[in-house]
Amino acid sequence: MTGAEWIALTSVTVSGVTALGAPWLSSRMTTRHLSAQTRFAREDELRTVLEDAAVRLTKALQRLDAEVARGDLQQRDHPAVHANDPEELWRTESRIAVRLGATAPETAAYRDAVEGLMTARLQGPTNDGAARFFAAHAALDRFLDLAARRLDPDAP
Repeated sequence: MTGAEWIALTSVTVSGVTALGAPWLSSRMTTRHLSAQTRFAREDELRTVLEDAAVRLTKALQRLDAEVARGDLQQRDHPAVHANDPEELWRTESRIAVRLGATAPETAAYRDAVEGLMTARLQGPTNDGAARFFAAHAALDRFLDLAARRLDPDAP
């Protein structure tokens, strides 16, 4: 076989491989790109849900802090006991559970904080209420730490 024949054979082979491989490679790259976009969108949505949950729960605990400091929680049926929307707090838990699972540590920590908050509100400035109040704060801290690690596994 001469040099010209080798060049012609190589040219035909490369053209064939390109013609057959380009659509497959392009499809594969598009699939990976779409998969990465979907994964990014889900991570962004999870970040939004976790941040909203943290803000909502922090506001509820700050409101309780202020009410306790003013001495407003002296009666079980005091209007301040119902000032926070417990349904909104529970809906937020459902949003977390849908994305991470009902038994995920983040969901459990959020649930513990909400339960502590609600119990502390109902018990008022009693020893049990104060204990639940501090437990709610500890659960919020645990939720924040877990959420930060979920969103950035390299976080301290």
